[in-house]
Amino acid sequence: MEGRSPPTLPFPKGLDPFSLFQISLENFFDLKFRLWKEHGLDPEWVEGIPYYEYQIWIDKLNLAIDVDNQEVLADSGKSTVFSFRK
Repeated sequence: MEGRSPPTLPFPKGLDPFSLFQISLENFFDLKFRLWKEHGLDPEWVEGIPYYEYQIWIDKLNLAIDVDNQEVLADSGKSTVFSFRK
């Protein structure tokens, strides 16, 4: 049996795929604090969850913030002029 051929990846040559899954420590602690403060989640639990679950929590938190912001805008009679969201 011959050795396996190296897997082909859709990443450009020279790119470290692990760099795609990094988050700055400042952002991590800001988000961990919000999950504790606003949702009552234990910070140790947040550190122990897999990355994909953490990302789901962050996506849901961002969605909730967007909904709250839209409600505030609607109540104030203003409209969104610009957003970084797609």
